[in-house]
Amino acid sequence: AGAIAARHLKGPAARSFWPYQGLVWRLTRDTRAGWLDGEPLLIQVVDNVLTPEELARLTGTLRALHIARAPYAEQSVRGGTQTDRHLFFNPDPVIQHARSAMDAAVQNYVRALPAPDPSHPLLGPNRHAPVLYEGSWSVRLSPQGFHSCHTHNRGWISAVLYVDAPDGSDLGAPPAGHLGLGTPPPELGLNLAAYDHVAPLPGRLVLFPSHMWHGTVPFAAGERLTIAFDVAIPQG
Repeated sequence: AGAIAARHLKGPAARSFWPYQGLVWRLTRDTRAGWLDGEPLLIQVVDNVLTPEELARLTGTLRALHIARAPYAEQSVRGGTQTDRHLFFNPDPVIQHARSAMDAAVQNYVRALPAPDPSHPLLGPNRHAPVLYEGSWSVRLSPQGFHSCHTHNRGWISAVLYVDAPDGSDLGAPPAGHLGLGTPPPELGLNLAAYDHVAPLPGRLVLFPSHMWHGTVPFAAGERLTIAFDVAIPQG
């Protein structure tokens, strides 16, 4: 598998192969796994991106957009719905205010990245180019809902903002409802634990490389409402 992935890491399909190459390096205890995912991890957690009042308004706005009755085919959502179209293009002032707050967090994440490395999928692209978005959407999960483990091969940086989430016994025992980072797809049958589990606290924004495997753990009761987005790969 490593030999197959290595042949594609410099071609047009590279971003589809980096996640698998990373798994090979982790399984073989290759130090390049740390180079790829970061030591410390290339993850940033930012709390209180929005105030409770702003989150309450955003919750109502997003709920009105969740009109689907089932998840989209070929998406990671299990037991919930995902909004249609590019959310950040919605002119609603509540959504645009949230976008501005997340824009600022993305800029801070980019400024805090380690030194450029032309061969790295996150550290190689031109970080001085304008921040553009490849996609943005909201997900509303029902009890026992979750995201299957996946990556975003068309993105550079991926992120999730927790808008509303259960707490206490409604969430369940940790890591119920948490975001698992570095978790490989279960169908691969690999004995690799997540790098970290991040609790879904309203107002919390989690940023990470788009090549990093991630998924969520089912929760007991209530609703888990998020905004997710991908920063486009910089050009130039």
